[in-house]
Amino acid sequence: MESSAFPSATPVQFSPQLLHALDASTETSVTRSEHKSQEIAKQVSAKLDSILSSKVMELDDTIEKSLLKTDNGVGAPMLNEKLDVVYSKLKSSAEAKIAKSDSLKAAEESVANCLLKNKGRPLNCWDEVQEFKKLAGVP
Repeated sequence: MESSAFPSATPVQFSPQLLHALDASTETSVTRSEHKSQEIAKQVSAKLDSILSSKVMELDDTIEKSLLKTDNGVGAPMLNEKLDVVYSKLKSSAEAKIAKSDSLKAAEESVANCLLKNKGRPLNCWDEVQEFKKLAGVP
């Protein structure tokens, strides 16, 4: 880029105060550019935050509406009722109840008695605990 000087018909004079202010200024075109970039970045960030918060609110509304729908009987209250029915059936079923064998009951009682006899010294009941674990199927 080529610069050209044009002769002025009137002489240009600058006041000493203006020249002093220009000399004293620490702001350069680079710093002005940086300030503009920072200001633009702040504005973009603020706009992105507002867009993000509005989208989050929209998503929350959509999720809430979809959870509250009762179409085809699949709503939160209906689902809770169905889960309660299934839970009560499982709780009362014979398969959910585990019966202890006589040998397991005896081993459990043996561990309890040993621990009562050896208060403060549970390691004295090591053999009883190992027998109980073997019968209970605990590795």
